[in-house]
Amino acid sequence: MATLEDISCDIKAAYADYRQRWYGGVPPVPAATLQIALGATTSGYVASEDKIYIFVGDGDVTDWEFKRDMPEAAWRIELIHEMLHEHQHKLVQTPSIAGRALFAKRPGAFSGNGHDERFYTAISDIAPKFGMTPEDFLDFV
Repeated sequence: MATLEDISCDIKAAYADYRQRWYGGVPPVPAATLQIALGATTSGYVASEDKIYIFVGDGDVTDWEFKRDMPEAAWRIELIHEMLHEHQHKLVQTPSIAGRALFAKRPGAFSGNGHDERFYTAISDIAPKFGMTPEDFLDFV
């Protein structure tokens, strides 16, 4: 079974890889701090702290060696989702036309605060980096 240290290393490596994929060699903004813990609490990005909280469930820990490389692993989708919030807060000043249109199609796709036209703009910005349309990426995250 994996340790919290093993899991943290893998998640931090994935975060660095995604930032490289999204922004290239010189990211336009500094990286958020990652706080990784075990538990069933909801993951989140706290803009005032510039911190991404990722909580890994017991099932993921038990099957970490199997799940760590799966694109649809819960921890990976949560990380990408929270990175989208980071992108939203740091780089999306106003919603784009594509973000507004996507929000108009699926305004209730997520519950909770922060899932507004700026978040959907972040989805529209980043979807091509995964080879997906914004609509398909919306279903993924």
